[in-house]
Amino acid sequence: MPKLAVPYKSQWDADAKDHFADCGPTSLAMLLGALGDPISPDQLYRHIGERGASQYTSFTDLTNAAKARNLAMTRKNFVPARALDDLKAAINAGKPFIALVNYAFWDPIVHNGFKGSHFVLVTGYDEDQVFIHDPLFKGDRREQGKYSAYTYEQFTDAWGGFAPGQNPNYAALISEKTVPFLDGEAAPAPQPAQLDDTARRRIRAKAAYEGQPDPNLNDPAIASALFAKLGNWGAVWDTYTVRRGDSLSKIAVMFYQDREKWRVIVYFNDIAHPSLVEPGDTYLIPRPDFAPVDDATVPLPGHGGPTP
Repeated sequence: MPKLAVPYKSQWDADAKDHFADCGPTSLAMLLGALGDPISPDQLYRHIGERGASQYTSFTDLTNAAKARNLAMTRKNFVPARALDDLKAAINAGKPFIALVNYAFWDPIVHNGFKGSHFVLVTGYDEDQVFIHDPLFKGDRREQGKYSAYTYEQFTDAWGGFAPGQNPNYAALISEKTVPFLDGEAAPAPQPAQLDDTARRRIRAKAAYEGQPDPNLNDPAIASALFAKLGNWGAVWDTYTVRRGDSLSKIAVMFYQDREKWRVIVYFNDIAHPSLVEPGDTYLIPRPDFAPVDDATVPLPGHGGPTP
């Protein structure tokens, strides 16, 4: 049950009094505090810039403020099917991260009187739950925001709960510096990767794209190492229907500008007979890169922060 040693702050504390929509700066202040930088949420606005009392902040604001405090952070959109696994990997590596959630899914549980977009700091997990530092708690309930627990389903409902046109789902800002675990807590020992068919196809296709030999995925050490480096490679793909006169080499040129990358298509589609390409066959063409979508803001534009 790994939990990271992060001091808790509320966005209603005396040093977070200047803004109502400062869940992002407060989450960042908690992370910086764990790294030995005791800056307050109010002080972080020196690096963010002037904001109205209820004006939102964005991932870009937080990234710039962190950089000003000598902390690099990586902006990422997690792939839904692997989101919990990647969350656990970040915590196991000692890297807390700021997550963007739709609080409408949680307010019926915690009754904080807020249903908008919200930044929280992910600080741990166990076999059933995700632990967060939620800066929205105040007064007599302030301490409930520390290592606040949600089931996996409850957490992902809110993390992936934005409608099209709102904020991006499964969005996060991950620390590039590590913090210690709580006393008596530690990351579980790494286990050999148990690869499903999709992961195996993506790993083999990535190796072919990079000009590497077909890896031996029956070796647990090799499988684990390659899965850890897979990232978003092949998480998104294009669909192509074969036309008369096509070959795998020709299709590789269309998508990768390199006829030698035909094996990428073979491995990603698990093609048993590459020489038998027939018009009408449909292939999935993996994209090497999957970039995060546009920046997120909290609250949504035109929506102020929670009521003090």
